[in-house]
Amino acid sequence: MSIDWESIGQVNFDRVIEALILRRHRGTNARVRAVNGRGGDSGIDIEVIDDGRLIIYQLKYFPGGFSGGWRTRRPQIKESFETALENDPDVWTLVIPSVATTPEHNWVRALAVRDGPEIEIMDRDELDNLLADFPDVDRWFQRDAMREYAELYGQERACLFGGIDDLAQRVQGLGGVVDSTDPDWTFDFARVGDCTTWSLRPQHERAHINSPVSLRVAGDLEKLPMEARETIDRAILYGTSDAIAIPGAAVTAIHIEGPKFIAGDHPPADVRLERLSDTPGVGKLLELRLFDTNGENIASHEGCVTHADIGTAGGSIEGKFCDERLHLKFLIPFEAVRRDEPTRVKVGAHMTVDLSRPGRPVVVQETLALARLVRFAPRIEVHIDGQLVTSVTQVPGIAADNDTDYLIIEQLAEDLDIVQRYCGQFFDLPAEVTFKERVELRVARLLVQGHIVAHPGAKELAFSLDGQDSEELRVDLSTPRLLVLRMPSDHEITVGGRTLSLGPVYVIDPAATPVNGAEAIAALDRGEGNGFVVRVRPATNPYFCLALANKPAEELDLRQQAMWSLIGVDQPQAPGAPAAEAS
Repeated sequence: MSIDWESIGQVNFDRVIEALILRRHRGTNARVRAVNGRGGDSGIDIEVIDDGRLIIYQLKYFPGGFSGGWRTRRPQIKESFETALENDPDVWTLVIPSVATTPEHNWVRALAVRDGPEIEIMDRDELDNLLADFPDVDRWFQRDAMREYAELYGQERACLFGGIDDLAQRVQGLGGVVDSTDPDWTFDFARVGDCTTWSLRPQHERAHINSPVSLRVAGDLEKLPMEARETIDRAILYGTSDAIAIPGAAVTAIHIEGPKFIAGDHPPADVRLERLSDTPGVGKLLELRLFDTNGENIASHEGCVTHADIGTAGGSIEGKFCDERLHLKFLIPFEAVRRDEPTRVKVGAHMTVDLSRPGRPVVVQETLALARLVRFAPRIEVHIDGQLVTSVTQVPGIAADNDTDYLIIEQLAEDLDIVQRYCGQFFDLPAEVTFKERVELRVARLLVQGHIVAHPGAKELAFSLDGQDSEELRVDLSTPRLLVLRMPSDHEITVGGRTLSLGPVYVIDPAATPVNGAEAIAALDRGEGNGFVVRVRPATNPYFCLALANKPAEELDLRQQAMWSLIGVDQPQAPGAPAAEAS
C-alpha cells in the first residue's frame, strides 16, 4: 500500500516529508532542521546544511497542483521563494503532493534569478521513489489503517468494500442526518481533496423568518486585491448581486448566530456569500435614457431588471440589455433617492460587456454603442415600467485600453448590418475579419448609401483595342479624360467566408490616363492595334472610384464622394489633398 499524497492532509504531509528528508540525508554530516510554523517561516519549511551548502525544502500541500483553477496558488509559491532568497540558499526545492505538469515545471524554473539558487521540484513521482528507498516510513504511516477505519465506523461498509454504491448510500444517509438536525435549515456539503465545503440552505421559504441566521466574519481585507475589496463594498453598501468571496487566509474568526447545530465560533475558512434577489422589481422593463451636455435626449435603450436590493448605504438596480450582452449596475445612495436629486456614480465602473457569444451585427453594434454612451453620457435617467427611478450624472469616463478595439468592432458591425439589409442576406458577425475585408465592407456600405467612393482594389483598368483607328481614339490614348464605365459583372465582396452581391457599379475617374498610350499609338501606326491591351490608371488619385449603377450615369453629379473614415486606417490621398478624418 502506498501513500495517497493528495488526500493525506497538510499535517500528515508535513510529517511524512520531514521523515523522508531526515532519512535522505542520514549518514552524512548534514544538519537537518524542520522549521516550526509552516507558511510563516521565512520561506523555509525544512533547512539542510550539508558541507557548507544550504538546501531549503519548501513544502506546499497543493493537491491538484497550481495550474488551471489552482493558478491562484502561484503567488504563494513565488512569495515563499522570494522570502527564501533572503537566506541565500544554494538549492531551493519545492515539494508538492501531485505530479507537476510541464507548464508547472517551466513556471517554477522561471523563478530563477541571477546568481540565485538551483531550483528543483520534488513531486509525487520522486516522493514515491523516496518511499521505496525508505519503506519504514510508508509502513509507519499506513500502520493498521484498514483496521482503524473499520473500528471507527463500526461496520464493514465503512471501508467501501462495496465500491461506489456504498459511497453513494453513505453520503445520502449522512445528508438525511444533516437534514434532521434543524427544521428550518440544512447543509449541502462537498469534499475535494482535503477541503470540505458546506453551504447553508433553507429547507423552506420562511426559514429566515422562523430562525434568523447572522454571520460575523473578522479578518484583514487589506490582504485582498483592490478589485475584490470593491466588490465586497458594493455588495454590502449597496446590496448588489456580487458574490462576496473571502479566502481563508484573510479570515481570522467566524461567528454564527442561529440554530444550535451551527451557532458559535468557527475556525478561519474560505467564506462565500451570494445574495438571492426576489424583489418585485426583478423582471420588469428597465429603460435607460441618455442625454448630452445640452440636455438633449440622444438615445434610449430598453432592457430587463435582473436584480434590485438595498445595502447599508443605499440600493442597487441591475439590468441586462442587448440580448444579455451588456450588464449594468446602478448604485443609488439613500440620500439621493429623491427624483430631483441626481445620483453621482461612475456608471462605467459597473458595466460588463460580453461579446463571447455569436450575434447578428445589429445586436453587437447596439451593445457597443450603448456601452460607449453609458461611459460618456453626462446624464442618464433610469426608468422602471415607465416610472423614473433615478437620474445619474457623471463625469465622462476616461478612455480605456480596449476602447479603440471596441470602436473598430462597432464600425464593422454597423457596416455589415447596413450591407446585409441591402442584400437581404443575414448571418452572425464573423469572429475574424481581415483588414482587406474591413475596408471593402466600408466601401460597400458607402455605395449602398448612395455615395461615390474609392475602392482599394481598383488601381488599374485594362481593355483591348479592336483594330479600328481614329483621331478620337488617338486623342483618348494620349490625354487624360473623364471615365464613367459600367462594369459588365456585379460587384461582390466576401466577409467571413460569405459572399455579398451589390449589383452592377460604375467605375469613375475625372482624369483617367492611359499608362501605355504611346505604345498603343505606335501599334496602331504599325497596323498591329487589334488585341493590344491598354492599361488605364487614375491621373492623380491612388484608386478609381465606384458608384452603384442603379441610376443613369447622367445623375452621378448628384452624388457626393465619401471618405472611408475608418478608425486606424489611413486612406491614401492624391498629392496635396486634405487628410481624411475618421468618424
